[in-house]
Amino acid sequence: MPGQWDCVLFIAAWADLVTGSDHLGHYRGLYATHFGGLRIAGPEGICGAVRRTLRGAGWSEVVDPAEFRPGDVVLTTLDHPGIWAGDCIASAARGAAGHTFLHPSQARSALHPPEL
Repeated sequence: MPGQWDCVLFIAAWADLVTGSDHLGHYRGLYATHFGGLRIAGPEGICGAVRRTLRGAGWSEVVDPAEFRPGDVVLTTLDHPGIWAGDCIASAARGAAGHTFLHPSQARSALHPPEL
């Protein structure tokens, strides 16, 4: 359900787990519909908003898939962020339980967490 569990909150929870941040606390309940989430993301789209937020938190971006590392946040051509699983992109699909797996060809870039 948008605003309770979706691709953005999946990424926020992962970023929090990896770095000890509190992105999930900021975004949970901030919107209740898919379109509400898109309005918050703004004209840059969901992946653009994820990029801006994580880059602002010290994550670095790479575009060469050879440099992707398991656990990196991946920004996709579908405007649907996920997590690099080594041979695919794991993501949370809106309105579905479990995970969706995207083909690596959908990746535009990946964000490495800051060195802690």
